[in-house]
Amino acid sequence: MLDLFKTSKEQEFSSDYFKTIVKNYLPKGIDKEINEYIEQGKTIDLANVAKVLPIETIIIWAYDRGFDRDAFINNYTIKDIDENSNAYKSGLRNRDIVIKYNFPKWGSSDQIVTINTIKGEFQFRPESTNKKDI
Repeated sequence: MLDLFKTSKEQEFSSDYFKTIVKNYLPKGIDKEINEYIEQGKTIDLANVAKVLPIETIIIWAYDRGFDRDAFINNYTIKDIDENSNAYKSGLRNRDIVIKYNFPKWGSSDQIVTINTIKGEFQFRPESTNKKDI
């Protein structure tokens, strides 16, 4: 990797260039692996690897604010609220006028959103009803 970094300004990256660099460290090269996994797109099943090197997974809720994003940003209005969403459960309703808001950074579903409307302050986790394993 250091060799690739050092030459990155003079040499455009390509699989052929990568193979050349790797041959300095692996005389047999990795032509077969480049072809199989990169060019043909074969995936690696990690099920057997997990027995030797455990891979930690977590379940996380998908990010979902629960209402129309464009109406919120452009008009400071809650519109098309999903009645199953945490936003609705917190008390937000269609046509609420937003005065101030604070959304979690990076679209994280496990942080609290705070929205102030003329009716009051509402807090909720912006998580969908769908959980995802990652």
